[in-house]
Amino acid sequence: AGPCVACALDNSRVSSTGSTDFDNCTCNAGFELRDSTCKQCLAGTYKSFIGFEPCSVCRDPNAISVNGSIVSTACECIAGFEADGPESCQECPAGSFKGYV
Repeated sequence: AGPCVACALDNSRVSSTGSTDFDNCTCNAGFELRDSTCKQCLAGTYKSFIGFEPCSVCRDPNAISVNGSIVSTACECIAGFEADGPESCQECPAGSFKGYV
């Protein structure tokens, strides 16, 4: 006869409508299961769907994303590199520079 209880106060876990148990709560997008807890995807990774699966690594090794990223386009080229097509980075050419992400 009491109220519904949130899966997590920090939005790290979600459940479908009508859930009846904490076991129905899974990791939200931008979170993965680590040490039995849903934790934000680390920098350089992302996850666009709910579930306990791990976060995916940015496709280009010269790209980085912020913690908790939910889309692959959050992966941006690091300093010294510029975009070279979707989710791809190339070094800045001679005579140019980029000092930020």
